[in-house]
Amino acid sequence: FVSADTDKGYAVNLLMERFGISAAETMAFGDGINDIGMLSACDFSYAMESSVEEVKQSASFVTDNVIRSIKEFFAM
Repeated sequence: FVSADTDKGYAVNLLMERFGISAAETMAFGDGINDIGMLSACDFSYAMESSVEEVKQSASFVTDNVIRSIKEFFAM
C-alpha cells in the first residue's frame, strides 16, 4: 500500500531537500505515467522514446538510450 499523496516526484523532492541539491543538479529517466512527477521535479529529465505523449511532454528531453544520453550529457 502506498499513500495517495506519495509519488516519485515527492520522493525526489525529499531527496533534494535532504541532500541539499537543486533541481539543476538532478537527472531522472522515466517511461510511465507514474514517472511524471519525478520528471517534472528534475531539470535534466528524460522520457523514453516509447513513452506516451503525456510523459514525453513532462520531460526536458526524449531518448531511446539511457546510457548514450548519460555519456552525451557528461561529454558536454
